[in-house]
Amino acid sequence: MRTSEVVHILDALEHAGVRYWLTGEWGVDALHGEATREHRDLDLAVDADTFETARTTLEATGFTAETDWLPVRLEMVGGPGGWADLHPVRFDSAGNGVQQGLDDVTFPYPAADLVVGSIAARRVPLHLAPVAGRVSCWVRPEAPGSSRPQHPRRPRGALEPMATTGQFS
Repeated sequence: MRTSEVVHILDALEHAGVRYWLTGEWGVDALHGEATREHRDLDLAVDADTFETARTTLEATGFTAETDWLPVRLEMVGGPGGWADLHPVRFDSAGNGVQQGLDDVTFPYPAADLVVGSIAARRVPLHLAPVAGRVSCWVRPEAPGSSRPQHPRRPRGALEPMATTGQFS
């Protein structure tokens, strides 16, 4: 999935009023402030209150459900460039979220881990906790003979916290 395809999806979700946070490899890229390579899919934590709107919005852009493990996740395929993996998250009044996992496992989304990153000079919300875990063990594949370091790069600048209430803007 290319950066332009991600931006197209995020534009559609924001226009529909969907509250989302990037996770996974695009979350790592947002933390670094740039796309580092193409990715197979776009992982999104989606506020459970706007989840159905997210689904119908992606269907309107050409996606169809491929793997339905709700309430854990819904993987959709098609649309512009690949897959979107939606993870519903329920938030409490303090802005802390919980994602349901398989076998009664849950994954916390503390309000302090919801921060702002950047993709294509565009501010995007991201969930830091799973992204930070990927950054700590992520090695960028480089072409043989490349002079670029083969170790994770550190995020640029300080992280900007994001309120979990209201639409991201």
